[in-house]
Amino acid sequence: MNNDSAMVAAVLAGDTRAFEGLVQKYQHSLYGFMRSRVSDETAAEDVAQDVFIAAYKNLASLDDSRRFAAWLFGIARRKVLLYYRSKGRRHEETGAEFDHVAAPQEQPSREGLLDSLLEGLPDDMRTVLLLRVRDDLSYREIAQSLGMPVGTVGTLIHRARSLAFANYKKWSGEPL
Repeated sequence: MNNDSAMVAAVLAGDTRAFEGLVQKYQHSLYGFMRSRVSDETAAEDVAQDVFIAAYKNLASLDDSRRFAAWLFGIARRKVLLYYRSKGRRHEETGAEFDHVAAPQEQPSREGLLDSLLEGLPDDMRTVLLLRVRDDLSYREIAQSLGMPVGTVGTLIHRARSLAFANYKKWSGEPL
């Protein structure tokens, strides 16, 4: 049983504090996902909070065969669509810009370096890479939860790894 399954089981058994662990685990990647789709920072925070509230209220409906992360990001995708409908606008997926990637300035710890490299990625790339590496979702699970083709997920992961590696090379001073 993975950690998510244990926390979900604990919440369903009445331990509401276990849900805090799920929020802490997914809040960064969920917020990155929201920021890649909702340009207003405050609105992105609000929609992300709505996702966690909906997840908590509907946790009993989670199909055991699916992972919590895929289910959570499926809710997030629907909440983004509802956000744009409420604003009377249609959400358009846009391509990522690659020219705003920043290189780390100081020599951080290994974890700090990883965080710096990930923060330098566009939100959509950071989201898919985190779902793949940290949450161990398959390309298909990521595609289903984010509502994009599997090929797009693969492309974003490849580009994210390439950009993170290029940033590492810049930071370390090694030739590209």
